[in-house]
Amino acid sequence: MKSNLIYLALFVWSLFILNTSCSKDDAPPPEEEEEEMEEENEDNEEGTDPGGQQPQLTADYLALKALYDANSGNTLGWDLDDTTMQSWSGVELESERVVKLDVKDKALTVLVPEIGNLEKLTSLDVGINSISQLPSEIGKLTELNVLHVESNLLTALPAEIGQLGQLTELYAQANNDIKNLPPEIEALEQLIILNLYGNSLEALPVEIGNLKALQLLSLYSNQLVEIPAEIGNLTELTVLNLNENQLSTLPKELGNLHLLNAMNLKNNDLTLIPQEICNLEEDGTTTIIKDNRVRCDLATYHYEALVKLYDANPGSQLNWDLNDTSMQSWGGVTLHSNGAVSELNLESSLVGVLPPEIGNLKGLTFLDLSICSITVLPSELGKLTSLQELNLFFNNLTSLPPEIGKLSNLEVLDISFNSLETIPTEIGALTNLVVLVAEANELIKIPDEFGNMGSLKELNIGFNNLNAIPSTIGNLKALKSVVCSDNKITTIPKELSELPELISADFGNNPTSALSPSICDLYSQGILRIDADQVIASGCP
Repeated sequence: MKSNLIYLALFVWSLFILNTSCSKDDAPPPEEEEEEMEEENEDNEEGTDPGGQQPQLTADYLALKALYDANSGNTLGWDLDDTTMQSWSGVELESERVVKLDVKDKALTVLVPEIGNLEKLTSLDVGINSISQLPSEIGKLTELNVLHVESNLLTALPAEIGQLGQLTELYAQANNDIKNLPPEIEALEQLIILNLYGNSLEALPVEIGNLKALQLLSLYSNQLVEIPAEIGNLTELTVLNLNENQLSTLPKELGNLHLLNAMNLKNNDLTLIPQEICNLEEDGTTTIIKDNRVRCDLATYHYEALVKLYDANPGSQLNWDLNDTSMQSWGGVTLHSNGAVSELNLESSLVGVLPPEIGNLKGLTFLDLSICSITVLPSELGKLTSLQELNLFFNNLTSLPPEIGKLSNLEVLDISFNSLETIPTEIGALTNLVVLVAEANELIKIPDEFGNMGSLKELNIGFNNLNAIPSTIGNLKALKSVVCSDNKITTIPKELSELPELISADFGNNPTSALSPSICDLYSQGILRIDADQVIASGCP
């Protein structure tokens, strides 16, 4: 028994020695162990973790790889092994994020949903491809400023495009087939350029009127049959292209676009366009390109202006039938051959209020507002630049607007029997004025600018409170007759004698105390009429 225990102890001890010896033999030398550790550290530095995993790929890389993989016939030419994307054509990076992507004309047919993961993208150009649909995820590109999707196969823009609040330029023109715009487009408040030519648009949403920053709107070569009036809200527009559509009418609200440089209307079904639109060219700096058959609807413009006049004077004696939009039955209204108003005679009609729309009577040559109850003339009267005769006598006017000087074709102006104390200096701009009647007012001074009215032949300023006549009267070389009687004039200017066409000068009933020899000559010639006691007091022969 004792011997068996001894043998067992020897056996266990031999096993222990054997195991210890094998473990030391299998262990690598210390030098090899160090080399293995260095190689492991190098692998970790190259992006491989101890478990042998690949480098972590960014969302931007995966998004563009998805785009690449989804378009098997693409011509992008990207090296997908370059996970930094720095060698990829059309890809611009900032802080390792994609900020610009230009894949124009790269044989793409699909724009993948992953495109929405390019959160820092500011410019995206997928033009000149064969993409038929934009994914809704495009709405995630909230930092996008410029979007090119032109020359594709699009039939619509997704509603999510309205989420691109920073978008300033949208190009969806040429060889697309977009039939409508989503109303959500109204949210693009920063949009400056909207190019949609060459599509299949039949109508525009009224919400387009909310794009208040828009400067260029190109809609030519579509199938539009109407334009919403709300486009008139786009007051920053400088270019509007509507040519090559099916428009037969235009909203007059387009006349609100006063900053327009150009409006193209050619090749539509238009024959008449609102005068409000024509005013952009006639009164502003807009160039309107239209077919030769297209003319301005001045008659409707005049009708609407006179309706405003009628409504502003409910107690008048106009008695117009407003249902007669031709105005042919209206008393005091004379029409041009095109149906517009050429003459307006409202004498004794009890019209007391002239609305601003009176200035819309473009082409009006004769206006008689005498013996009414008018107290104020609107500044818009100055828009009647075709006016040749204006009668305002027997009213309650206390002043004239300076805009009266804009009536460049005016030949006859009668402002007598009012309560005028002054005449604006701008009246000197009426260089075609032939007759000026201003008697029976309360004038205390005549502006020197009177002398600029070189065509004036008849001047009547009698029965006022004038104490002098400006020497510039000597510039009125065409003057034949002047009436200055019943004033407070103490001296007759000698320049009066220098007027070669003068045949009559009435200065009767004035406190004139002395006459110059040249003025005495006018008296002796029978041209000057003054009181006899004035002649004696002045020493005229």
